[in-house]
Amino acid sequence: MPRTPAEVIASFLRKMSLKRHPKRHPNPKQAYLGDIGRKRRCALASGQQVALREGEHFQHRVALCDGCEALQSRIALQFQGFILILDFVHANEYLWDVANCLLGETSEKRLEWVKSRTLQILSGRLSK
Repeated sequence: MPRTPAEVIASFLRKMSLKRHPKRHPNPKQAYLGDIGRKRRCALASGQQVALREGEHFQHRVALCDGCEALQSRIALQFQGFILILDFVHANEYLWDVANCLLGETSEKRLEWVKSRTLQILSGRLSK
């Protein structure tokens, strides 16, 4: 039975730690360039694995990815006919990072901020 967005949030937040420690971030340009190369290699390797397993026995083809539009576009082009599914855990980590930046890592308002935005994501109430 499908769960409601509120049920997913309650279950997910129960299991995760509310303490988010600061990370050392690499230079954005270096991280971006390295990330693009890694994603290209990963997409090529994934494409090869898909080709090896392809067959009429598959009823549905899905690809899990984060909210990065460039990655979604690459996957949509390389894996035509696949349904793209948002990696919720990955997306939620981004929300915590934003909450920490906006509100501070010790703010008690972070949890409610993240819960509200997570509910928007899971309910399909997003704008670009």
